[in-house]
Amino acid sequence: MQDNETRTKSRLNERIILNYIKENNLTIQEFCQRCKISKSTYYKIMNRENIRLLSFIKIASIIKLPFNKFFEE
Repeated sequence: MQDNETRTKSRLNERIILNYIKENNLTIQEFCQRCKISKSTYYKIMNRENIRLLSFIKIASIIKLPFNKFFEE
């Protein structure tokens, strides 16, 4: 498996993503386009399914939060 194929179990705090969408007055589609992820990936995150690490990195770079802030403690 290549690095960009690495998958991570989603334990992301999805509220961070939802707050970002709300604060920036975005639709889900606009958020996905901004992050360069599919809507399918977005829904996987919201349903706490496995996602590619690369998808997570894309989201983190758009939201501009350190990685550790995305995970629930």
